[in-house]
Amino acid sequence: MPWSPDDIESPGDRRLDSFRERAGVLLDHQGEKVADLFLCVEQSWSRVSGHLWWSRWTGPQEVVHAYLLHDGAVTDWLISGDDLDRAVDDWTGGDFTHGGTRHRVVWQDDEDSERVRQQVFGLGGGRGEGTSTSPS
Repeated sequence: MPWSPDDIESPGDRRLDSFRERAGVLLDHQGEKVADLFLCVEQSWSRVSGHLWWSRWTGPQEVVHAYLLHDGAVTDWLISGDDLDRAVDDWTGGDFTHGGTRHRVVWQDDEDSERVRQQVFGLGGGRGEGTSTSPS
């Protein structure tokens, strides 16, 4: 039984392809910018049983790590499971819901997404380099 999960790649969720390493601008109902957004698709594992080196893990699954800059404060959270299914439907339709508030989202191209990643959120890495969450 491994101390940590095997370092294998998730088969990938094709629905997430257009949102990988993607920035967006959230707009209010009047079309005014209210926040910057950045999404990272990461791999995650869950401990299903055991303790320390006697742990059993799920297979890898993709989750989305969302970063939001609103009023000078950055908030981040993970989106997975049924929440991710609902979110992808919203994102595909040009909407983004956070904290119970629905906004229009304007998705940025690759170049602007990379700029937002580095300059707005100060995140390292880059498109294709990938990141992963720590197992819990």
